[in-house]
Amino acid sequence: MQKWIAAGIALVLLALGLTVAARRPPVRRREVAARAVAARDQPAPPPEISRLPVEQWTPRFIELEQGGEWKALARQLDEVRAEHADLYQAWRLGYLHGRALLEAGRLAEAAAALEPFLASGHPLRDLALHYRAEVAEEKGDEEQAARLREELAFQYPQGTWRDTAVSDLAAHVQAHGTAAEMQQLTARLAPTVDAARKRDLEARRVEMLHAAGDLAAAVGLGVPLLKEDLADDPAERVARALDHPETVKRMKPEEWMLLGESLRSHRHFDRAAELLGKALDRLPARREDLFFALGRAHFGAERYTEAEKVYLRGAAQARAGEPRAMFYYHASRAAQLQGDDARAEQEMGQAIKAAGPGHPARKPPRKPPRRPAKPKAADSGPSLRPGVAHEARVVRAAFVAAPSRSGRRAAAGRRVKGRRAEKPRSSIMTPSVPPGAAAVVQRLRTRLAQKRYAEAEADLRYAVQRFPGETGADATVAYAVGLVAAGRTAPAIETLNALARPSDRYVVSEVDYWQGRAREADDPGRALTEYLQVLRSPVPTHFAYFARRRLADPALAARLAEELKARSAEVDRLVAAGEVDAARPLQTDVVLLAPAADRPAEVEKLRRIYEKLPRYREVLDLKPQEFPRFPLPTPPGFENAPPGPAGPGTEPERLDLLLAMGLFDDAIDLAPVRYGLSPDPAAITRSLALHLGGAPRGSIYAAEVLMRSVPDDFIPELLPRTLRELLYPRYFYDRVLAESKKHGADPRLVLSVMREESRFDPRAKSAAAARGLLQFIITTAREVGRSLGLVDLNAEDLYDPSIIIQLGAKYVADLSRQFEGDPYRIAAAYNAGPNQVKLWWRLTPAPRADAFFSSISFDETKNYVRKVLNSYERYGETYEQAGPTGGLRLEP
Repeated sequence: MQKWIAAGIALVLLALGLTVAARRPPVRRREVAARAVAARDQPAPPPEISRLPVEQWTPRFIELEQGGEWKALARQLDEVRAEHADLYQAWRLGYLHGRALLEAGRLAEAAAALEPFLASGHPLRDLALHYRAEVAEEKGDEEQAARLREELAFQYPQGTWRDTAVSDLAAHVQAHGTAAEMQQLTARLAPTVDAARKRDLEARRVEMLHAAGDLAAAVGLGVPLLKEDLADDPAERVARALDHPETVKRMKPEEWMLLGESLRSHRHFDRAAELLGKALDRLPARREDLFFALGRAHFGAERYTEAEKVYLRGAAQARAGEPRAMFYYHASRAAQLQGDDARAEQEMGQAIKAAGPGHPARKPPRKPPRRPAKPKAADSGPSLRPGVAHEARVVRAAFVAAPSRSGRRAAAGRRVKGRRAEKPRSSIMTPSVPPGAAAVVQRLRTRLAQKRYAEAEADLRYAVQRFPGETGADATVAYAVGLVAAGRTAPAIETLNALARPSDRYVVSEVDYWQGRAREADDPGRALTEYLQVLRSPVPTHFAYFARRRLADPALAARLAEELKARSAEVDRLVAAGEVDAARPLQTDVVLLAPAADRPAEVEKLRRIYEKLPRYREVLDLKPQEFPRFPLPTPPGFENAPPGPAGPGTEPERLDLLLAMGLFDDAIDLAPVRYGLSPDPAAITRSLALHLGGAPRGSIYAAEVLMRSVPDDFIPELLPRTLRELLYPRYFYDRVLAESKKHGADPRLVLSVMREESRFDPRAKSAAAARGLLQFIITTAREVGRSLGLVDLNAEDLYDPSIIIQLGAKYVADLSRQFEGDPYRIAAAYNAGPNQVKLWWRLTPAPRADAFFSSISFDETKNYVRKVLNSYERYGETYEQAGPTGGLRLEP
């Protein structure tokens, strides 16, 4: 019987496709996934819950809740209460009933149903306070809602919905209270909230002080907040509050500069330029920093002529070589974005000259190891962002990146996402890449585009000799790609062979790929070897997708057939001899190299090998553990609960009860306590529970952590489908599909951008005030929104999926028309801006995706495009029967 029940729950989850229905309103609730299910014959309506065996209640609850059918659930619970009063009472179904009634809009009945759970000491009291406050707010009783949220905030510091309650309470005090009351609220909350929350409360108080006319107090509180961090949401609140004529008069020149930099970081470029210009003549000791900040403000506003002039003024006054090189390099960027390559090249030359000779490079080894070892667990510990392997290049060139129109900041000096900004230094001009190094590589690319190979080769020699390491590798790859595009394959191979094996495994795959491209005509066997190395990469390089496309080229067909025949014969011999572990890597290669028509049979052959190897069989058989379900072993003894508030984690029955009701969102804090990140069955169960609870970031993270334990050479097609869908869920898909169809966008691309921008978290915020699922800044949102008839958008609107998905689909559609539907240029423009992408395309040695991808000179953008396009391919493989198109690693 238990197996039948578990199978029923599994069938419900499969039918939902790991999809749950989006609910209203996103600001106060965790909005969970919405994804279309493949069309099929509609079965007969299931019987009412009251007529089902108790063993089938939990699957039915899950089906109705995740399908968004709250009205039907509320109606059926009316019948359960009438026909099974004992079970309704024993398993506290009144709480589930209250949730359903609230969602169904039956507010008075919802309040009555939730009332018993407000009793002092009840283990579900903190949850009931949250939903009872929502009932009050829906009825227009804001004071009662605030009182209930205050109880939740101060009596349940670990409550599931406590953070939401604090946000709503702060908004209520700001709307209806005084600055003194906000100060009191901050003081009361201070012992139990983090630094980010304290900053938010203090920033709100600055706004209130300014609104009340207490300008001195607003400045006194606001300026220290800006000194702590210029770029987060509280900083924007403070900057907007202080940016008024009467307030600015009370500020010192150093504070004008601080305010201007904060406004610039939040894309208020015009006002930032005014303030920075105002400070320029008053702060002679900071003129270099001010010239640079002013240039960035003009550059961010795409006023490239003004930016170039400011940078050249800064170069003329710079006292040292490095700052002078910085100014000349950024002036050259502005000139090149105006289309004047000749003037830009002159300024690059000035930057190289000002930077000086640098340091001679050590002679690199000629034959480094072919493949790096798999990183140990410690290599990808909690200090790394979820699902991201070591990526030394990700932000290496962020200093020279261009601003993003979508709000993803790729501008100079961008800090790593997720870290707090450092306190202001004595100089804001500290680069992450020496300006001379950046200038010489950009000059090399410019000369290659003009087919000035001898001069480009001179730049390559200079870069390798004077800027060793990653800059030399960048220059080498850029030069080799230009040669391959020109058909000069022999010198391209020689150039790549001279390069020391890079420490960055993404660059390793890039070098291998271009080695393969260069060898295709003269040495197809070696080309296949290079492509196979790319496909085997232990990191999810995008060059694996390019390699698979090259393998389909007819020119390689004969050599590929020979290779596959030989390897297949050896696999058969080893399997017959019982040496399945030795056969496994050979058959893996066969699967990676096989033409599309042969691949299913080869994958099945590999599956049979996996089944004979314990670690691989464990992955094949991996599935989530069973969730608690009705009937529970014993009814929770709430009447005997100890007095006083019970925090989450102290009542295991609470988690059992909530999961049996299907209320995964209310169990979002307890599920990770029970289901850890190891072993694998616990990790996939945790991922599924968080997915169903509308916690996509945590869900994807758990799945990505699980993937670290999967063998490096495990073929993605043989991973359990549940795991693949948890890694690549289609949250909000109905909305994405509808809006994409309306505006002419590719829904798969919109979904892929959303996954990489926010991990499907509607409340996501970046360091540059980008918000929501698709990480828009408010200025861009208003620009796009006007074309949709969305007026008066404010920052909070960007957290609403129904609004931001409209904006994102429209913007992706606009980029698609601008870039001929090319997903690589669209994704790059989403991150770095259309103007920068037009420049990269103009300098690309050949108008092809692989050459363009290698021509992206900002590591942040290149990494971003890699992730988005990897996700794009994986979504196609998982949901659209597009067929495998990449290498071994499934993660983006």
